[in-house]
Amino acid sequence: QERGFADTSTPKKWDVDFLRQHGYCLDNVVPGASLLEGAGRGAFASRDIHAGTIIAPVPVIALSKGSLETMKERTDGTVVKSEQLLKNYCYGHPDSDLLLYPYSHGINLVNHHSTKSNVKLRWWNDSSPYFNRTLLELQQSSRLMFELVATNPIKKGDEIYMDYGDEWDNAWQNHMESWRPDPNNFHVSAETMNNNDDFHVLRTENEQQLQPYPQDVFTSCYYRYSDNNLLKPNQKRSMVVWKPTNGMISLRNLRPCRIIQRDPMTNFTSSNNQVSFHIY
Repeated sequence: QERGFADTSTPKKWDVDFLRQHGYCLDNVVPGASLLEGAGRGAFASRDIHAGTIIAPVPVIALSKGSLETMKERTDGTVVKSEQLLKNYCYGHPDSDLLLYPYSHGINLVNHHSTKSNVKLRWWNDSSPYFNRTLLELQQSSRLMFELVATNPIKKGDEIYMDYGDEWDNAWQNHMESWRPDPNNFHVSAETMNNNDDFHVLRTENEQQLQPYPQDVFTSCYYRYSDNNLLKPNQKRSMVVWKPTNGMISLRNLRPCRIIQRDPMTNFTSSNNQVSFHIY
């Protein structure tokens, strides 16, 4: 897996004059529901912004197009080439294998609009020495960065738009007109399943043999883990009662689990049908 590298060395202290000259504000952009139909989330101005203002720095990680390609097996057994969703958020050129992934705050929420665009990208001045480096050199040591600049005055609360270009616009229109769901690869998202009563009761491993979940959906449980939890040689598994201790319900404790058995809970006073699970 490819990755970028950042220089982690920092001075002990920056003085205010240096920050005024070289620093960037990182709170000009806030997320929100986009005003564009079907766009999902968008980026909005947190304050009034003058034309020419640098709204945010846009550091980038160098990737190759090939690193985002995957092979996907359909339910009918056929295999097709696919691409990771991350590619949709990268900058690139059709004649180059290089992709640049921006990871600054809020940048990936800036949506396309060809007529209402109010920002543009420009290279950071200190990026030019890296323009002729190889992909490996960029991944090992790079200071490639763009700046997101306001092209028009932007009012607080306005959505921030960037013109992705005619080529992207045409490709998107063609996609919208020609795309149809794959009948051999029916997909239900995990979010839909969690909010749908039809999926309220989680299936055990045996039940999933007859009625499997989609390949990209799996069951997870909140539990803490350490190397002390690993079974030692000749050690038998034991049953442990799950207890919601302080700080347990946190994303860092959400881990894959397999459901071995499902039992009704007899000493529950709620009107809902409650069940307990044996997991592994």
